[in-house]
Amino acid sequence: RGVCDPCFQAGVACPHYREVPLRVLILGHNPSDKAWTTGVSYGNPSNRFWPLLRESGILPADWRAGDTWVELNNKAPAEQGIGFTDLGCVPGSDAAAFSRDRLRQWQKGFAARARAHVARSG
Repeated sequence: RGVCDPCFQAGVACPHYREVPLRVLILGHNPSDKAWTTGVSYGNPSNRFWPLLRESGILPADWRAGDTWVELNNKAPAEQGIGFTDLGCVPGSDAAAFSRDRLRQWQKGFAARARAHVARSG
């Protein structure tokens, strides 16, 4: 689901965009500390994720070309059918800090999110 700027700033669920089928669901391990604090998937300024999405053609080069990563992150689900989720919803920049048991605990929540995306896709 997309998120409008006022809802993003308030940190609330956004009723202004409806859930839509996604054409791409990008899965991360867990949000980095920077992604967690900014609310932007792959939000560390040193991360090449957002430029690579454009260079690869996954995001059209001219789509919201002047927008910030926050705006791209929040509009991509509704406008481009590109969504983001993580296996775990716990911040941390060291993937090795999460044990095998912790990853297994995250499976149920991730599976529920993935099923919801599949259901919307029809």
